[in-house]
Amino acid sequence: MLSTSGVWAQTAEVDAAQRSFSREQAEAYALEHSYAMRGDQLELKRAQAIIWENVALGLPQVGASGNLINNLEIGGQVIELGGQTQFLQFGVQYASGYGLTVDQLLFDGSYVVALLATRIVEETAQNTYEQTAINTKANVAQAYHLVLITERSLEINRESIRFLEQSLNETRALLEQGFVEQTDVDQLALLLSNLQSNADYLENQAGIARSLLKTHMGIPINETIQLTDDIESLMVFSQDGTALLGEEFDVQNHIDYRVLETGIEGQRLNLRNEQVQWLPKINGFYQYNYNYQSPTFGALYDENDPSSFSFPSSNIGIAVRWDLFQGGRRFARTQEARVRLDQLEIQQEMVTAALQTEYQSARSEYTYALSNLLSQQQNTRLAKDIRDRTSIKYNEGVASSLEFSQAERQYQDALQQQIRSYQNVLNTRLELEKVLGKFNLETTTNNTEE
Repeated sequence: MLSTSGVWAQTAEVDAAQRSFSREQAEAYALEHSYAMRGDQLELKRAQAIIWENVALGLPQVGASGNLINNLEIGGQVIELGGQTQFLQFGVQYASGYGLTVDQLLFDGSYVVALLATRIVEETAQNTYEQTAINTKANVAQAYHLVLITERSLEINRESIRFLEQSLNETRALLEQGFVEQTDVDQLALLLSNLQSNADYLENQAGIARSLLKTHMGIPINETIQLTDDIESLMVFSQDGTALLGEEFDVQNHIDYRVLETGIEGQRLNLRNEQVQWLPKINGFYQYNYNYQSPTFGALYDENDPSSFSFPSSNIGIAVRWDLFQGGRRFARTQEARVRLDQLEIQQEMVTAALQTEYQSARSEYTYALSNLLSQQQNTRLAKDIRDRTSIKYNEGVASSLEFSQAERQYQDALQQQIRSYQNVLNTRLELEKVLGKFNLETTTNNTEE
């Protein structure tokens, strides 16, 4: 059974007062505290209870019983004795007793299969847990990226606002001196207004992104957290993708394949369970009873009273049950289980092909994201140079306000494209790592130990 305590302890050491998280620490914290993970941790415990429930069926079953009877009307029987008919009553008014029963399963094919299936039950719970862990880590990483990207976009937007405010103030001064027209001022004022509106939108989006991150991590929305990683550090790591792109894809490392593989093993056991229904079921048992009988209640347990009787009884034996014929139902259920197994094996082939395609797609997307990032960085540098040169010409009266506004918009678009390319690189690398099994719990554990 998987244990979450201590595996990410070193990674998840977070200052409780500052609540500061790197991306790795945020992922580790979520593995312990996210709502989905906490639910699956309970599911692991439930799986252990189910396993013990199955094992307990083959252990001795002990039962006890007791009774106290008041025969309000004692029954009897009419018999013919010596040519005369007589009515004889059988029994006494009061009776009591207690008993002990011990049952032991000696042989049941279904129980043998159930014992073999305990490993499948545990693996299924572990696979579900790991699937949730992988998705949780990926969701936290994407939300972490979104916070950084949104806040960086807001920072760039505010820098542009400060630049335009300065340009607008200088243009208004030129207007007062008669060097420019009112249209020039209005052009810059319109562009500045759009940037200020976008800044308000980005500020709201940054708050939503942080709330989303805290939700994925299992942190209350009203708490404040600090992110210690920045885009630059994550980008340096993400852009160094040569080793990652050179790794070979092993479908058996993917959690979806392992989930299906466990399901196939479970179905094989289900088929075996249907097959063993043809075998007999054998139980051993032991019974012990002690009874008291008396015509009066007061003398029921009085051994010295000659009208009171007490006597034990016990037996031991073996019970065999063998369903020889069930109208073909057993054969039909066996065939159904065999067909279901064939279906799962076909599904396994389909999943294998789908995962290989997913890997090729993730690798291609990441390769394109890296290439596109270089292009967008170059475009941003060119757009900035154009903007700066146009700004100088505008201040010298050589360029119009329309040309300057167009250059500024072009630069803003290039900045936003570059920011989006950052996010695309981070997230496409994330998807490639998921496909390669880098987020698997065993991989995470090994990396932590190293």
